[in-house]
Amino acid sequence: MANGNPTLPSKLPRHPLDPDALQIAPLGGLGEIGMNNMVYMKRDELFLVDCGALFPPQQYLGIDLIVPDMSFLEEHRDKFKGVILTHGHEDHIGGLPFLLPKFPVPVYGTRFTLGLVRSKLMEFDLHNDVDFIEIVPGKALKFKHFRFDFIRVSHSIADSISVAVRTKEGTVLHTSDFKIDHADNPRNRFDRDSFKRLGDKGVLCLLSDSTNIEEPGFTKGEREVADKLERVIASAEKRVFVATFASSVPRIQTLADLAKDYGRFLHIAGRSMINVVEIAREQGLINIPQSMLIPERDVMTLPPDKVMVLMTGSQGEPRSVLSRVALGEHKYIRVEEGDQVIISARIIPGYERNIGAVVDNLYLQGAEVFTSKNDPIHTSGHAYRGELAEMLELVRPRYFIPIHGEARYMIKHGRLATKLGVKSENVFVLSDGDRVQFCGGHMQLTEPVSQGRLFVDGGLLGGVDEPVLRERRKLGITGMLVAVLIVSQETGELLTRPRIFAAGIMADEMAEEMYDRAIGLIDHLFSDMKKETRQRIPELREAVRLELRRFFHRHLERKPVVVPIIAQM
Repeated sequence: MANGNPTLPSKLPRHPLDPDALQIAPLGGLGEIGMNNMVYMKRDELFLVDCGALFPPQQYLGIDLIVPDMSFLEEHRDKFKGVILTHGHEDHIGGLPFLLPKFPVPVYGTRFTLGLVRSKLMEFDLHNDVDFIEIVPGKALKFKHFRFDFIRVSHSIADSISVAVRTKEGTVLHTSDFKIDHADNPRNRFDRDSFKRLGDKGVLCLLSDSTNIEEPGFTKGEREVADKLERVIASAEKRVFVATFASSVPRIQTLADLAKDYGRFLHIAGRSMINVVEIAREQGLINIPQSMLIPERDVMTLPPDKVMVLMTGSQGEPRSVLSRVALGEHKYIRVEEGDQVIISARIIPGYERNIGAVVDNLYLQGAEVFTSKNDPIHTSGHAYRGELAEMLELVRPRYFIPIHGEARYMIKHGRLATKLGVKSENVFVLSDGDRVQFCGGHMQLTEPVSQGRLFVDGGLLGGVDEPVLRERRKLGITGMLVAVLIVSQETGELLTRPRIFAAGIMADEMAEEMYDRAIGLIDHLFSDMKKETRQRIPELREAVRLELRRFFHRHLERKPVVVPIIAQM
């Protein structure tokens, strides 16, 4: 294409499916941030790279998580050989508790990733039923049609990897989430030489993270963030509270080092933070002397200038430690005049209001608050545009598929690839459910796969669908009214005065007169009805429902959800 734009699926012909070809199909993670699940299949072998979940937007009322529909995996159950995990973030491992009971396949991951997965599966009593196989970067996994090689990358969580998928058709590189950081810890260092060697040998197709394509330049390294955090902490005269992502092991080590350097004891608060720190300490990823750690009851009794608290709640989650402290609801920990609170994390879109309320409450208690919005106290775990360009230049792929991002991110990433030499007709911007195949060294769009979403509602998976969510949204907007009627089985007449129960419609002090008028309306409706109609419960129920909806729409300009309950006696 002369304009350098990448190719969208709508512009491509769909070729017949070749059962011998290498097939790649995203079940989630394209056109969205989260729920990363990518299928690689050839003949009688299928592997899933990552098994992530999506944290639902606010309009998904009551939904805890969203995971991909597993119908395609069910269709190929006999071929499903395992899940390969690139790192331990929820959008890459959060779907495992819902997949593994249906598909008891091996789970492959680096040591720290498997530590997090084991802990997660313990909550579901699944950890004893899974075959965990540790991935060691530099050591390949070989199967009949696939060979997988693993390359270390930098990310905001330790032990992250990219996956080189080698087949007879060629090598496909799946970067997953990455940034380019020459970190001190080798388990969080970008292995540039391995990527260059891969590119020199030839890469058929690159699938690369698109999350930060709109950010120019390069991400800050953890060392730069450490310098800014040190300046803030060095100036603190009282307690220092820090909220960050529990999974950000490099950041946790940075903060622990600063606490030690400035003579502060450290308290770790929040279940997920405690869990990650325990696993990381066991594996040697974090070095925190036991003598530094204090229990929560000592936070307010030790001299304020000797205390740092590391906690969860960087997104203002309602029951997180930071939110409870900001509201003054924590049993042991309080924020007092002159304390400093550092929120060392990116604010995820959709959580701005939550974190804004937390910051306001902290200021009302006299704290000074530092956030990444105004201070360089955080760095992203996802490559900026300059690093994405460097990956393309290192690998020099024949074909390119941008992944991990909303549609505009992937399109912009595709444009970057064309500027750096990938032919525009070789850049495919796919959507969840699209499937490509490689035949004779050529990438083709072929038949789509079964793809959808399953909603996790408490302990229920798949029992809530879009119609149910529409009902919930409607209830949230209009409220609900229940009308209870007791009717004579013989005459069809009302035996008692109807009763109305309502929620979310109007204030109680205003409701009594309105509900009395609605009950009078039901009385008139019955008096105008024929006996036969009153005795046919389905018809009667629908008549009452419509009459009450019209009544409230006429008087309140609202149509509440009306549920008539009719009993015959």
